[in-house]
Amino acid sequence: MGAIAGLLVQLPVLLGLLPQALHAQPVAADEAVAADEPLMEVQVSGERPGPGLWKIRRGDNTVYVLGTTSPLPRRTTFRSRELEAVLAKAELYIPTRPSVDVKAGPIRLVRLYRDWRKLRLNPDGVGLDAVLPPELYARFRDAHARYAPRDRKMERLRPLLAAGEIFQAAIEGSGLRFNSDVDGQVLKLAKRAKVPVWEAEQRVEDPQALLAEIGRVSPAAEQSCLAATLARIEQDLPSMRARAIAWTVGDIDALRSATADDQLDACLGAIMSGPRMAAMARDFDQLWFDAVRQSLEQHRVALAVTPIQRLLRRDGVLVQFAALGYVIEAPGN
Repeated sequence: MGAIAGLLVQLPVLLGLLPQALHAQPVAADEAVAADEPLMEVQVSGERPGPGLWKIRRGDNTVYVLGTTSPLPRRTTFRSRELEAVLAKAELYIPTRPSVDVKAGPIRLVRLYRDWRKLRLNPDGVGLDAVLPPELYARFRDAHARYAPRDRKMERLRPLLAAGEIFQAAIEGSGLRFNSDVDGQVLKLAKRAKVPVWEAEQRVEDPQALLAEIGRVSPAAEQSCLAATLARIEQDLPSMRARAIAWTVGDIDALRSATADDQLDACLGAIMSGPRMAAMARDFDQLWFDAVRQSLEQHRVALAVTPIQRLLRRDGVLVQFAALGYVIEAPGN
């Protein structure tokens, strides 16, 4: 059940990339880059000051918000003194996502896994060359040859899933970590500091219908996601490495990316084109938003974690809280 639940909770909260699907095999960095043009590996040694924290205030009460990011340099250690100071006095920790309760017994879970395996592939098992326009397929083929030349299964994936796989391969092939798990690390710090953790549950009553809805995503939407992902790889990979380092030192301005927003819009638009997935994403966002609002009513100090793109976007949560009259302070203020 954990794998199915993990899949369902990751889909609506994509951060410019598709998640690692059930039992997805990451591409080893030493196998990912073609020999024609080696990429610089990002290594950050030593302790870094860590990212800054936003503040959402209501009277004397404050919720500090850490914006997480992915990817990050593979060998990075950061220590945020500000984060530690907040946890020392925090009365609540609000993690990135609620838990997911999938209403399914063992037999149904087996069927779900079987449906997901089938859903990952193109109809009739054809390759991407048969379902993509020639120009888009040529771009994918070039990226595939460069970043994942030994991954033969990727050619059979539907465009939506191929986008996630090629993006992961490009990230890991350039010396970055695809899954930085910053929120998991902060959760451990919160528990060590004995800070109460917000707990909420998002119920998935009909996971099979949810998967079926993903299977009905239009070819045009899937191709748009893949095209935006390839554009980010082609145009933004060096900047991604620079932004990964910027996050570890709290350089917020350097974290903004138009290509990341384009990729997020295209891939999220595809995933959430059906009513069930769109409703699940809205429910998820509302749970987190309401937890922060309630904390501002009840606690002097709390810490919340959410993906940084959710903070920086023009319609992001900081703008939403400001519109409701809350005071927003950027890191360093």
